[in-house]
Amino acid sequence: MKDRYETGIRTLQDTEKEKRALKQENQKLRNDIRVQKIINTKLRRNDATMMEEGVVLQTELQQVKLAMNKLHFDKDVEIIELKHRREKRILMEKVRELKDFVRSLKKANNNLKKDREEKVENPNKLQDELKKLRAINNRVQKSKRQC
Repeated sequence: MKDRYETGIRTLQDTEKEKRALKQENQKLRNDIRVQKIINTKLRRNDATMMEEGVVLQTELQQVKLAMNKLHFDKDVEIIELKHRREKRILMEKVRELKDFVRSLKKANNNLKKDREEKVENPNKLQDELKKLRAINNRVQKSKRQC
C-alpha cells in the first residue's frame, strides 16, 4: 500500500512537471505568435523590408514547428498547434496582400514616371519643332528680300 501511495505521488509529480513544461512551451508559442504579429505590423509600415521580414518570419515559423515536433501531442498541444496554423494562415495571407499592394504601387510609380517623362519630352519636341520652323521662316524671309 505504501508503494502504491509513493508511485501515485511520483506519478502526480511527473504529471505536474509535464504540465509545467507544457505551460512553458505554450507560453513560448504564444510569445512566438506575438512576435509574428509584431513582424507583420512592421511589414505593413515598411514595404522595402518586406522580403527580409518574410525570411525572418519563415525562420521563426520553422523554429516554432521544430519546438512543436518536440512536444508530446496531447490535447493542449493540439489546440495550440491549431491556433498557430490559423495565425500562420492569417499572417501569410496578409503578407500576400502586402506583396500585391507593393506590386500595384510599383506599377503606379512606373506609370507616373512614364507620364512625367512624356510630359518632359513633349515640350522639348515642341521647342525643336519651333526652332526648325523659325529657321525655315528666316530662310523664307531672306529669299523674299533677295527677290
